[in-house]
Order: sequence, then structure tokens, then C-alpha cells
Amino acid sequence: MLKNLSFLLFLLTFSLVSFDGSAQKFLQIEIPNQVETVRYKVGDKLKYRTEETGKEWQTGKIKSILVDENVIVFESEFVHVGQITHIKERIQLRYIAGGVLGAFGAGWLLYGGIALLFKLPNVMAKDLIVGAVALVAGWVFQKFSNKIYTMGKNARIRLIDITFPLPAKP
Repeated sequence: MLKNLSFLLFLLTFSLVSFDGSAQKFLQIEIPNQVETVRYKVGDKLKYRTEETGKEWQTGKIKSILVDENVIVFESEFVHVGQITHIKERIQLRYIAGGVLGAFGAGWLLYGGIALLFKLPNVMAKDLIVGAVALVAGWVFQKFSNKIYTMGKNARIRLIDITFPLPAKP
């Protein structure tokens, strides 16, 4: 009985894993001289520039990836991979740290300003420097929290399909 149950659990686990891995298409950014890559899958948001848009950034949610045609399908358009010139990726840790620092600085300035306004003891105008520095540091962190990949210069883009092949029908 226990042997049959373990076999059934093995079959269930294997079938779930094989179905999950059967539909994997993604966009991969390869950086020269680095092993790690950056991957975007269907459903991810991508911020990019094309030859046609020039310096204007486009943002779109990836709806489908057509590997054979070398095309990415977004909500509002189709983009050939060869047209993409830049991709912008947000570095989340820096962005979140900048938000926290900015909120801390704004709170410090608010409460310090109120304390100065009501002339509370042990509060001086120079105490507001801490809040101002934190606010500026938060803004700088958020401003520089993006990494830009330039195709052909510091990155290469590829569409990869690792779908599980379906058996041929007789």
C-alpha cells in the first residue's frame, strides 16, 4: 500500500513538473564576459527603445514571444528583436532603499519643522540637515536605480524556446 502511494506521488510530481516546464519561452539579455543573464518571460514588463522611437522609452507587458519570427508581442504592438536598441532594467534594492531614505528624510523634516515652529526644547535648525541629506540621498538612489543595456555595445538580446516537444501524432 505504501509502495503504491509513493509511486502515485512520484507520478503526480513528475507530471506537474513536466507541464510547468513545457511552455517556456523567454527573452534573454546576455552581457559579455558574464555567465549570468537577465531573462524576461511572458507577463513581465519591459522598458525598451527602438530605432523608430529614438530617445523615447516604451513600456509594454510581454503577451507572447514568437521565437521563429524573432518577434516580441506586446499589448499594443509587435517588435522585432533587431529593432530594439536599449533595454532599461530597474535595480529593485536601490529603488526601495531610495524610497525608504526619502520617506525617512521627509518625516524628519516634517517633525523637525513642526518642533521648530512650536519652539520645542532641544531642537535646533541644524537638526533639519539630517532630514535634508536623507531626502537628497533617497532621490539620488532612485534616480540612479536603473541599468541600461545597449544592444551591440554592452549586451546582446536573444529569444529562447525551451518548450518540451510534443510527441508526433500517428
